[in-house]
Amino acid sequence: MAIRSGKRIKFKFVWTKELIFLISGLVVLILATVIMALPNDQKNIYDDYTLAGASLNSDHVFETIKYKKLAKEIAKQDEDDIMYVYYGSLACTNCVSNIGTIDNAAQAFDIETVYYLDAVFVDEAEDLDDAEFLADIDAMEVKLGGVDLLSYPALWVFKGGELVYTTDEWKLSDSSTTIEGTWKLASYKVFGTNW
Repeated sequence: MAIRSGKRIKFKFVWTKELIFLISGLVVLILATVIMALPNDQKNIYDDYTLAGASLNSDHVFETIKYKKLAKEIAKQDEDDIMYVYYGSLACTNCVSNIGTIDNAAQAFDIETVYYLDAVFVDEAEDLDDAEFLADIDAMEVKLGGVDLLSYPALWVFKGGELVYTTDEWKLSDSSTTIEGTWKLASYKVFGTNW
């Protein structure tokens, strides 16, 4: 066995600009890959509803909104601002069967965004006793301009912070029996003209 002789070479680690840029670039690349791999809101809605049996386009018009944000958006609308809201739930078979048709009609009328308000917050609130539950629902309905939160699926149209159309009107009207007719009636309420 040979005996090693001589000086031991000591290596001193030095942070260079190139090494820092290389590590930074790798971190950015990894983060970008992770962020891009996460599904976005549109994909989540598509996946949830198609899994439930809906025929929804992958490039649909729906964007999720929570109750509190919706109330804030309605309150800050300008006079000519128009907001469409679809209120429904995956647990509701009518909601699942209508969402694709509503998407197609919205795209036909060149509506870029229909906010999707999930009714799950009402379902979760039902654990309260009846009087407290109804009082909470009444307060929420007032903040949303008088909509009916216990009835869904529903399409609401707000203009200038005011509720100008709800599908409750459509259900009571004999002028329309289709989802497309609902959009025509809504557009008449919003724009004053039939499409």
